Amino acid sequence: YKYLAAILAGIVIILLARKQLLGITGELRTKPWYCLGWGALVAVLVPVAILILAISIIGIILGVSLLAVYTMALYAGHIVTAIFLGRLILRLSADDERIGANIGALALGLLAVYLLGLIPFVSFLTDAAAILFGFGAIVFYVKNRMS
Repeated sequence: YKYLAAILAGIVIILLARKQLLGITGELRTKPWYCLGWGALVAVLVPVAILILAISIIGIILGVSLLAVYTMALYAGHIVTAIFLGRLILRLSADDERIGANIGALALGLLAVYLLGLIPFVSFLTDAAAILFGFGAIVFYVKNRMS
C-alpha cells in the first residue's frame, strides 16, 4: 500500500508541477550536498518554530497549518528523491518533461528506495537520506526562486 500511495502522490505531483519538478531535480543533480544541508537544517528548525508558535493562542492555528505543510513537504521530498533516482537510472535528460518517462522514473526510483529500505539497519538511513535530499532540493529550489 505504501508503494501504491507514493506512486499516486507522485503522479499527482508530476501532472500538476512538471516544470517545477524538473527544476527541483535539477537542483538535486547539480548541488546534492547543498540540498542535503538545507533539508537537514529546515527539518530541524521548522518543528522548533511550530513549538514556539504553539505557545500563543493565535500561533496555534498558524503552527497547525505550518505542521500540515511541513508534513506534506517531507513526503514530497521522498517522492522527489525517488523521481531523481529513477531519472538517473533511466538516464533521462535534465529537461525531459514527458509524463510517461517521469512516471516510469518515479516507479523505478521508489522501487529502488523501498528495496534498499528492506535491508536491516539500512532502512533508517535510506529513508532519512531520501527525505532530506528531496526536501532540501525543494527548499533550495524555492529559496533560489524567491531571491
